[in-house]
This record gives sequence, C-alpha cells and structure tokens, in this order.
Amino acid sequence: MHQQLAAYLDAAFAPYRDEPSVQETKEELLSDLLEKFHELTAQGMSDEEAYAATINSIGDVAELLAGHHNERGTSTRKPHVAAKKLLHADLAGSDLHDGRVTHSALTGADVRRADLSGSVFESTDLRHATFDGADLSNVEFKRTPLIGASFKGCTLHQTVFNRSALPGASFDGQALVGTVFIAAGLKDTSFRNAILRRVSFEKTNVKKAHFDGAVMDKLTYAVLHSLGADLKNVTIISDQGA
Repeated sequence: MHQQLAAYLDAAFAPYRDEPSVQETKEELLSDLLEKFHELTAQGMSDEEAYAATINSIGDVAELLAGHHNERGTSTRKPHVAAKKLLHADLAGSDLHDGRVTHSALTGADVRRADLSGSVFESTDLRHATFDGADLSNVEFKRTPLIGASFKGCTLHQTVFNRSALPGASFDGQALVGTVFIAAGLKDTSFRNAILRRVSFEKTNVKKAHFDGAVMDKLTYAVLHSLGADLKNVTIISDQGA
C-alpha cells in the first residue's frame, strides 16, 4: 500500500513538480495517508474501501500547496529529515525542537543533551542510540525500534512510545511523568530505581520488563499490576505532587 499511495501522489503532484517544497509536502502527506489507511482497515474497512476513502481525503492539490506555502511564510520552519542514512551520527547538543524525522536510519546515533522536545520520530531506526541528558518531553516515537537505547538523565515528560520496540532499553533511575507506552515492546526493558507517575501502558506486555526498586504512584501501580508485571520490589507513593 505504501507504493500504491506513493504512486498516486506522484501522479497528483506531477503538474506541480517544479513548485518549491513539493517533495517535502508529498512525504508528509504520504505518512499521514498511510496512518489513515491503517486506521480505516482497523475499523473494519476492506483494503479497497480504505484506499478509496484515504485518497478522497486529500482534497485539491493546488489548495494544499498554497496552504503549505502560507504556513511556511508565516511560521518558523521546523527541521524535517526523511529517508536519510545517518548511522552513528553525532547530533549531541543539537536543536531539533518540534522536528520530524521519518523513515531514516539513525542506528547508534549520539543525541546526548539534544533538545528534541515536541519532535516526532516515525519509522526511524534508533537502535542503540544514546539519548543521555536529552530533552524528550512531548516527543513521540512512532513505529520506531529503540533496542538497546540509553535514556540516562533524560527529560521524559509526556513522552509517547507508540508501537515502538524497546527490548533491552534502560530507563534506570529515570523520572517518567505522564509517559505513554502504546503497544510497545518491553522485553527486558529496565525501569530499575525509576520514578513513574501517571505512566500508561496501553496494549503493552510488561511481564518481562524489570521494575526492581522502582517508585510509582497508585494509578501506575494498579495498571502494571493488572497487566501482570513483577512488582515485588517496588514502592508506592502518594499521588500528591504528581
């Protein structure tokens, strides 16, 4: 379906191929359309019905481009990286606030102390990346492998791990506040001695994650307990100040 939608966009945008930022607009739109397609099929539509509904949602291409240009002219452009191979890239201390990184290879990347707040990483390989000290508040990792990633000293407020693989990742000693895990892979993921407040684990298997020494509020404890997590050596704290 990725190729089918990409081919449709190529044809739809063909008359405007010389317009500035057409490629960027197509990449952003393709990502949104794929997400919409999968949402529709999950709701029970056939592939054919979902495809028709998805492309019908695009609207007029000329108006779309005009709106995109107006947005670019009235606001600060946000960094957008797509389809890049940046293996072991040194991005330490970088400013990627409100950025978007899609379909890129950042295996082993060094993003220590980087400002990644508000950014989206979608379908991007971040295995063994080092995030130590980075600001990950309001970041969404979407369909992104994070196997063996390090999060020491990170800000993890309202961070979302959406259908992202985290086996072997370490959140040891971290403070997770309002952090969200949705259908995330947490086999051997470590939360040892971490502080968890209002953390949710939707459709996530937590039975093989490690919570030894963790401190958590009652709601987080109740959620983890209902999912069968091993909570023998955790401390429950008051919700006050959470």
